[in-house]
Amino acid sequence: MSDSIPAYFMNINSTSCKDWLWGVNGHNHFYPAYPEEQLEEQIKLAAELGVGIYRLNYTPTDEKMFAYLDKVIDACERYNLKLFLVAFDWDFINYENPKTLYSIAKAIADRYRGHIYMYQVSNEQEIPSLDLARLKDPIGNDRAHYNMESFSSVCECMKQILNGFKDGDPDAKTCVNISWRHTAFLDLLIEEGLRWDVTGLDWYWALDNSGHNNIVETIEHIASLPIPEIIIAEANAWEGDYRMSEEEMRDYNRKAMDFYFNYPCEKLSGFIIYELLDEPDKEFGESRFGLAVCDIHGHIGRKKLSFTDIASRLKGN
Repeated sequence: MSDSIPAYFMNINSTSCKDWLWGVNGHNHFYPAYPEEQLEEQIKLAAELGVGIYRLNYTPTDEKMFAYLDKVIDACERYNLKLFLVAFDWDFINYENPKTLYSIAKAIADRYRGHIYMYQVSNEQEIPSLDLARLKDPIGNDRAHYNMESFSSVCECMKQILNGFKDGDPDAKTCVNISWRHTAFLDLLIEEGLRWDVTGLDWYWALDNSGHNNIVETIEHIASLPIPEIIIAEANAWEGDYRMSEEEMRDYNRKAMDFYFNYPCEKLSGFIIYELLDEPDKEFGESRFGLAVCDIHGHIGRKKLSFTDIASRLKGN
């Protein structure tokens, strides 16, 4: 790939460019790399990247937790970032009592009506639905790869959360995401009558159109579903710069930006890189996805090559 900036990135923010969302993933203050006292610096750094979306995982349930999210929203609005909230992490969901989830989701959406751009219903819920007891490493693009009892529990929880968000803020977008090639999970949800606005795809693998990692087949399947929009909700080279150089990580992300932006699918509307900061408290590759270096206490260090490259391209420099 040429080192020169492609023409379509030169005017990425111009009115002549197609409507496209660029974003970056962060985390909440329960993650050591993202302490609350550094929140302003985190949001400021995201804005310096040149993106318009900040994707954050958080589920407030009391006034102290709401106060933190108030600060996140205030900072995002001051730096002209739209907040994409991922609510109800795996450890939060009570699969045995799903009706409790509706009131929590509605309370969040009621409080922040008009201030949160998009709500995602948990994260990669196809994984606890896969029949991992029977199958080893199922691809997830076939209904037979799923445990239907597990799926039924997951589906009911997702239905309650979706309804809560929609009732609380009908104008906010709703998102359901999957990782890798787990597309049959979406088919099953749709058969059960669930509808959402945006399908998120999390992809950290090769950008091939054949073989084991078939991104083209995956996007085409998602595009065939009756959901109006697709966004790449998490993307980066697998394990970041833990097993590769910063140069290789930069090159992967440059290729990914080009690939998705030019992909011939009207439904595909955005790309959100994972993630803003390294997480040195985690092990192996999970610690090195960041666009900027960070220490164990959340003090932000230098910007990596991927950061400077993305910022340059998005700002047309």
